[in-house]
Amino acid sequence: MRMAKGKTQFADSDMKMAVSKSGDSAFYVANNGLFGVLPVSGNQFDAANLATKSGDIVRARSEGEKATKKDPSCGLGYLSIALAHLHNSDSNSALKSAESAIGASPRMVAAYEVAHWIAFERIGDRKLGLEFLDRGIQAAPTSPRLHALRGKSRRDQGDLKGAIEDFTELIRQAPNDPESYRLRAGCYSSKGDNDLAAVDNRQADQLQKNRLGAKK
Repeated sequence: MRMAKGKTQFADSDMKMAVSKSGDSAFYVANNGLFGVLPVSGNQFDAANLATKSGDIVRARSEGEKATKKDPSCGLGYLSIALAHLHNSDSNSALKSAESAIGASPRMVAAYEVAHWIAFERIGDRKLGLEFLDRGIQAAPTSPRLHALRGKSRRDQGDLKGAIEDFTELIRQAPNDPESYRLRAGCYSSKGDNDLAAVDNRQADQLQKNRLGAKK
């Protein structure tokens, strides 16, 4: 993270994980906080969008508060406020704002991803972080990002069976993505199912070769 006068800037190298790349938002989690690139146009969130993109955290919060006051269903406004709280190292308030975003926009995947990250990484409550992903998948069952996050969270907590279920759903949704097969292969390997792991790794290798061949 690099600090500029009056602003917080994050380089691409600081990015830890993308938590949303949907058509209405693209929030990213970075090593020391959350920053937003929020492609929203034609509504009251434009000002907060521009402030967040420029790194003006104070203005982003102010404009986010204006947006939510004008339209209580503006989930992205609450996520902008969450950003400001994270910048001030107030994780509990950030989580409350993320929860408000969920309440305002129950089908907005980014809200669950942000809430999960705050609970998991900032507060250290892995169980709560997983609960946000469970809720998100109930609201958006076909979201590959949520299944990927939950699969990794389950894997890291030793729930290999649950992780395999999520990675299998990823493969069902995107059968040509080699990374999904590698994720599942890793879980199979950890369980001692080496034959299944080998099958997935071979499939991942073939898909990767196909990608490289298509680029030539």
